[in-house]
Amino acid sequence: MNFLKSHTVREVRGKRKCIFNTTFQNNTFIQVLLKVTNLDFEKTYESQEEFDTLHYGCVCIFTDEDVDGKGQIASLLIVLFMQWPALFNKWKWVKRMPTPIVRATPKGKRKNDVVEFDRLEELEVWLKDNPDAVDKYDFKYYKGLAGIEKPNLIPIFANFRERMITFTVDETAQKYADIYYGKGTDERKIELSSPLVALTTQELIMLEQGICSCTTQFRHEAKEFQLDNIKRKIPGVLDGLIECRRKILTVMMDEAKRNSKPIKCDIIAAKALERMEYAHGAASLCQSIVTMAQQFCGKQLVPLLISNEGI
Repeated sequence: MNFLKSHTVREVRGKRKCIFNTTFQNNTFIQVLLKVTNLDFEKTYESQEEFDTLHYGCVCIFTDEDVDGKGQIASLLIVLFMQWPALFNKWKWVKRMPTPIVRATPKGKRKNDVVEFDRLEELEVWLKDNPDAVDKYDFKYYKGLAGIEKPNLIPIFANFRERMITFTVDETAQKYADIYYGKGTDERKIELSSPLVALTTQELIMLEQGICSCTTQFRHEAKEFQLDNIKRKIPGVLDGLIECRRKILTVMMDEAKRNSKPIKCDIIAAKALERMEYAHGAASLCQSIVTMAQQFCGKQLVPLLISNEGI
């Protein structure tokens, strides 16, 4: 779902109006979102009457806490922000609940003195303040809710309301929405050429209070995702391969030593996920495997794999 290619912005009665194309509106995810919440592209939800037509008093976003999850939050936020800005400050309708990405359990008898971190930056600061913690704690990384054991989920949801963060729109939200998701590329290139900056003191205080501005989400989370996405698409100097193709080729060379029979695409992806610690999902791996096996006139890449009832 490419937001950049799916919308145009027009001035209607002095107000910016985002118009999405038919392909975007018919997207399966968007259709499910509209059906579940009863959102309507023809409504603004500035009045109480229109707001009362929604099925729920708010929506709460759950995603993986890694870089991809941050990008998914920003992708959903930009749609809601551009189409229904009144849902933010007026109704406080858009929320999210962060879940621990790292859990530190003390070694020995102090098993209940667990420390949880919602952001990797928090872990880095904590380790600097407690340099001996590496030897005193066992650390477990959670990509998302699916990896958290049931006993550990109960205390997380016991404080559900306290953990929720409400998204707000501030005066610079539109500026950064245009930079990271607008049609123009010049400002985006300038922003992405600069390094990531840490959250300001004010932003950290707001997060402690359960508030996150769209500016904060775009400037930090969306930027981090876009930089990571660019990095993954840059070919290596030595082999000319991007990260996922290098991992696939490594797995296939290892498999060739053990078995000469064709292997199904999804099995290769599963092996790459397990052995090579690829953290961006099986779908992108499967697509890369297919691309590496394609042979047709005009193809720019040399096919490194052979497709014949398998790979």
